[in-house]
Amino acid sequence: MFDYGGGPMAPPPDQAPMPEQGGGGGMATDLLQQILSLADQYRQQEQSQQNLLLVEQLRTLAQKILANEEKEQDGLLQGKMSPGAVRAAVSGPSY
Repeated sequence: MFDYGGGPMAPPPDQAPMPEQGGGGGMATDLLQQILSLADQYRQQEQSQQNLLLVEQLRTLAQKILANEEKEQDGLLQGKMSPGAVRAAVSGPSY
């Protein structure tokens, strides 16, 4: 791993805490929430303006994906199935 910023590096994937399953949109939503939380922690440690801008872009993308997940969940509650939900129902989750 490379450490380009001034903050602590994330733990290796096998040591990273796993999100709790259940509730809301499931594991994908939990992972997105974890990304946003870690990005907030990184912002507090980072000094480089360039890296802070990149983290903001990361947060924006994660928030867009989270909004899409929530929109899909709302659609499922209304009886609408998106193509992604159909694929997940047929083949299981893709993460």
